[in-house]
Amino acid sequence: MTEETGRDIADFIDTRECVDSEDIRRGIESVVETTPYWEPPQTAPSSQAWRPFPVDVLPEALRSFVAEGAAAIGCDAAMIALPALAVCAAVIGTTRATRLKGSWLEPPIVWSAIVSPSGTLKSPAQDYATRPLRDVQTQRLRDYEAAYEQYKREQQRYEADLKHWKNTKPDKRGEQPTEPVPPLCVRYVVADTTIEALAPILLGNPRGVLLPRDELAAWLTGFNQYKPKGGSDAASWLELHRAGTIIVD
Repeated sequence: MTEETGRDIADFIDTRECVDSEDIRRGIESVVETTPYWEPPQTAPSSQAWRPFPVDVLPEALRSFVAEGAAAIGCDAAMIALPALAVCAAVIGTTRATRLKGSWLEPPIVWSAIVSPSGTLKSPAQDYATRPLRDVQTQRLRDYEAAYEQYKREQQRYEADLKHWKNTKPDKRGEQPTEPVPPLCVRYVVADTTIEALAPILLGNPRGVLLPRDELAAWLTGFNQYKPKGGSDAASWLELHRAGTIIVD
């Protein structure tokens, strides 16, 4: 095509009255030689351009954890640093907050997501970052199972004592047996959860929990999954982003 829109090589030959193939060749070469090279327009650098994660600004323990993990796995440091920051924030939970001004408090709640093509080791990196907290959670679940077995034995004794107490004459009963308190399951991590299931967990664990999902879509598509006519899960999650209060009736 020539600079004139819509014209092709046939028009080029006609307008230059070329007489033979050699003349056509020379005409085309002259156009090539006189046409400047095309260069893409110069644009200002985008503020969203990729930059390496600033691992050096992390505290030493976390810095080494991220750097050594990225080197061992062979992934970008950001793939470990982001979920690791979310883990640290979940561990701190509601015990601390940053006072920005007056009554404006911001709790350390971090939502992080890694957006990267398949095969870039996102899953191993997230597993590495969350494993320390998941290991502690596993131990707490074992502690709860043992405590619950003890509670069941105490509950059986209580029911027997209560039955005996009721069958005893009032003047010889003594004090009524005290019912045992069921143990609390300490939670640091939750998995495939809904707002309805999360509310009682947070009631027993007001410090907060971590929700790690290997696929971001799995979390998003879980919104209102039991509500065919729609619901308010998105709004409730936004409340949780600032450690707000949610009430599920």
